[in-house]
Amino acid sequence: MYLALTDPGAVSRLVVADVAPVPYPPREHRAILAALAALDLRPGMSRREVDAALAPAIPDAKLRAFLLHGLVLEGVPRFRFAVEELARDVPALEDFPIPDGARFTGPTLFVVGRRSPYVRPEHRPRIEALFPQVRFVTLPEAGHWVHSDDPEGFLAAVQDFLLAPG
Repeated sequence: MYLALTDPGAVSRLVVADVAPVPYPPREHRAILAALAALDLRPGMSRREVDAALAPAIPDAKLRAFLLHGLVLEGVPRFRFAVEELARDVPALEDFPIPDGARFTGPTLFVVGRRSPYVRPEHRPRIEALFPQVRFVTLPEAGHWVHSDDPEGFLAAVQDFLLAPG
């Protein structure tokens, strides 16, 4: 969203997965990233061992399984995503500063989980002002992790959007 708003020419279409362009109070992301950063990953560790090491800090087995999709076990185990950088920068991501006059007029899709607290009805006016060509799709059985909670629904919504003319 930030790239589309600050450099609209760099984005032709935008898909947003269950987040709004609003400041968010600190949530579980900080604790999750801290738990991932604190892991003592050693060569030869199994996915099961890493899962067990995460369990005290992240009791939700489904969330741990989702995070462990990004685990690479060859050599020294590591995550495919930049854990330290995300942990360092998550406060800035939570603030979501928007430059004055920023707007993205290209086609935009917000895929929202009905069971998620992240995109609320009071966010819609701001979303519509920043992204005037917005379309919303709500996945009824999904929470915040829309692509994981309802992969078929998420892929169908994104594919329809990306293949639509204009």
